[in-house]
Amino acid sequence: MSSAGHAISILKMGVAEPELLAKYGDYVDMVRRQLPEPQRASVRIIDPATTASTTSAFPDPHSIGALIITGSSSMVTDPSPTDLLAFRWLERVLAAGRPVLGLCYGHQMLGHVLGGQVGPLPGGPEIGVADVTLDAADDPLFAACAPQQRVAVIHWQSILRLPAGARILGAGTREPHQAVRFAKNVWGVQFHPEFNRAVMVAYVDNCADEFARLGQDHAAASAEMSTWPEDQTHVITRFAELPR
Repeated sequence: MSSAGHAISILKMGVAEPELLAKYGDYVDMVRRQLPEPQRASVRIIDPATTASTTSAFPDPHSIGALIITGSSSMVTDPSPTDLLAFRWLERVLAAGRPVLGLCYGHQMLGHVLGGQVGPLPGGPEIGVADVTLDAADDPLFAACAPQQRVAVIHWQSILRLPAGARILGAGTREPHQAVRFAKNVWGVQFHPEFNRAVMVAYVDNCADEFARLGQDHAAASAEMSTWPEDQTHVITRFAELPR
């Protein structure tokens, strides 16, 4: 297999908040830290914000060994011009049969591009820890995971209707599409396997006003987050190690 077949590319769809960026790095840095160490140095970052104004300026989809799409504070339903270019390029990546893993915004982006419906999560945003039940014993990415997971979540939108052919691998109480296999080698997770405990504690604390607006207990969420054992799914690492 060629070296390109092993390469990981990261599509950067958002930028971490300034206070988090200074302490923990950007979303791409958080993803990179979850990759097997030999692959970290060779990661290719694809940033639509610095790409020319046509999809032809993006890499040839066939040069992508595997693609991970980051989260973002933007909304899939309110895309910028550069977001739209990335949507169109992702269509080409999927048509080329490249392996893809979407994280939060990236998960919703996959759902949208493949024909599903994205919109506000009913009941308002989900912030903190969520219990997820997996039904994925035969899935190459999730089979190694325990069936019960406690994951980190922070999202205002959700895939309200899955695209045709998608399979739910993991569901939570509020979010029924926490883990989805969209196609043979295309997955998305609504949760954040790239975030560690410190990052999520900071996010929960930054959202104190949002908790108050929703009438939710910020102190309880912060305390729960501080004892979270961090991501146990290891899906980013396993995705990078899957045979291509």
